[in-house]
Amino acid sequence: MLIVSQLLSLAITNSVDQVTGLLGGYPGLKTGVLGPMMDMFEYNRIWSYYSICYFLVTCGGGIQFVRFKEIGRKILEIACCVGIVNACVDTVITYTFWQEMENAMSSFGSGLGLGTGLSQLNPLGIGAIVVGFFVWVIPSVGIIIYLRRPSLRALMVSSGGKPSLQSPVQGPLRPSSPS
Repeated sequence: MLIVSQLLSLAITNSVDQVTGLLGGYPGLKTGVLGPMMDMFEYNRIWSYYSICYFLVTCGGGIQFVRFKEIGRKILEIACCVGIVNACVDTVITYTFWQEMENAMSSFGSGLGLGTGLSQLNPLGIGAIVVGFFVWVIPSVGIIIYLRRPSLRALMVSSGGKPSLQSPVQGPLRPSSPS
């Protein structure tokens, strides 16, 4: 689902490229109000390509983990650590772009005699940036804690990639009998 959302994001970014081609005759727009917005769309394109690769690797690790392979656990653990770094980097870059867009909108609004009223979206943007940060970090930390449990590591190594009928949490698993 995340890969599909990134593909849709790329489609939207590519459609914006068609509009920016039309703005070629107006270089003042690219350096003024639309400059930071175009930078944000370019960043979004790069981030989408990176995210697709990241989610494909994570999906491969998840498949290996479900198959009870130790390499899958390691891939997921590394992916979660990278996810925390992603959250920090993306938060800083997104905040920087948001501030540039806010400044451009304020100067655009004051140029039209509207004052700085156009920059009132800032609390919404900051809130989205903070929520995005925690949406990356909280699950990543939780999964790292789970994947580093000694009982899970020992079970995966000792089973040699074959799920056992002995659950480390529940005890022996019993087949259910039809009632």
